[in-house]
Amino acid sequence: MKYKINENIRLVKAQIKDLREITNFQDNVINNMERKDFFTPLTKEEIVYSLENNGVVYMLFDNEIMIGLFILTINPPQEIIEEYKLYDNTDVAILDSIMIDKNYRGFGLQCQGMKIIYNNAKKLNVKKIVATVHPENIYSSRNFDILGYKVINEITIHGGKRLIYCIEV
Repeated sequence: MKYKINENIRLVKAQIKDLREITNFQDNVINNMERKDFFTPLTKEEIVYSLENNGVVYMLFDNEIMIGLFILTINPPQEIIEEYKLYDNTDVAILDSIMIDKNYRGFGLQCQGMKIIYNNAKKLNVKKIVATVHPENIYSSRNFDILGYKVINEITIHGGKRLIYCIEV
């Protein structure tokens, strides 16, 4: 494996002081996407909510260059629960963001990061992780399938159709 988190890719737990770097990275990744409809950017407020409310926010670095971002929102606001049509919302977390720089895609970093997020969620007593994926985003869908997530619903949010993936923790 060319890139491995915690070996040649550095994993950093984000803090509120990293907000500008996180939003700049998010904007850069989205601006370089061919299918911008695959991803809806988080607002600064949504990122701050995760940072300040026991969420798990990780940044990936290759040397000093940010190459990835993972955001898990623990106990998301009720409007998100309703928007995702989650009927059993006990101890749920939303995997809000998984972003890998275009030059680092295809090397397994998304799956590696998702496993780290899963293990963190387990330590935080999260019972299930939920995420949305555009139905035509075959690469992300494949990674969710590989890691044992199941599609529990298809809804229209974030400007289009989204598959709702879920895994018991």
